[in-house]
Amino acid sequence: MLQIILGAKKRRSADVSHLQLSPPTETQENVTLLISMGLHRLGETQLKLPFLPISTMWILIDSENKVEAETIKSRVSFISYFQNNVMVVTDYPNGEHIEMPTYQVHTITTGLKDAYQHHLQQIEKFSQRFGPPNLIHSMSDYLYWDAIGRAHYGGLKLRRNLWLPIILLISFGYGAIAIALLSILFLTNSALFGTSSMLAAENVELLIILLTLPAVVIPPILSRGLLKSKFRNLANP
Repeated sequence: MLQIILGAKKRRSADVSHLQLSPPTETQENVTLLISMGLHRLGETQLKLPFLPISTMWILIDSENKVEAETIKSRVSFISYFQNNVMVVTDYPNGEHIEMPTYQVHTITTGLKDAYQHHLQQIEKFSQRFGPPNLIHSMSDYLYWDAIGRAHYGGLKLRRNLWLPIILLISFGYGAIAIALLSILFLTNSALFGTSSMLAAENVELLIILLTLPAVVIPPILSRGLLKSKFRNLANP
């Protein structure tokens, strides 16, 4: 995971449009709906991630060449690029919520059409400050702006994914240290836990359970909180 996040800025997609790859069923449903909404096929890209299978992404563009839609599996991202490295993204059905002067990511969960309409509203808002979006006419244009976006903002949408392994590592370390210290304390000074060796063992076991309980309970709670915060619904705040 760390290698995937740290390498996001330099990672580049490859144009495989000439292969005319057919999307899987869950992606085809999004592609069909996007076409019904007025977008059309631009091409396909593939990306090789460390330790993971090659991922294929289907790229569509709106009739004005201002909005690109990237879809992989059941997920869709609407993206528009402006001058001065300004980038606006709307994800569906899950994603991040990021607010920066030159980089915005919103997530809509109520429907793909709602996500598209929300993105068009954001384009109007950003156009008042930065002018009209940059036009994308070809896969070459797409790859150029995709590289710009990755260079400036790559890894930002993935950064929260770093917290889970960190939480698990801290919890594991805390539990291991607690067990080690209690074991040493029991072996070196069992009198602190009572005169009976059986009572001493029971007390040690109880302390181990109480001290290691946070390492078991806290990670799932924090993980659930991270997921809920990532899937924030902006259509119904």
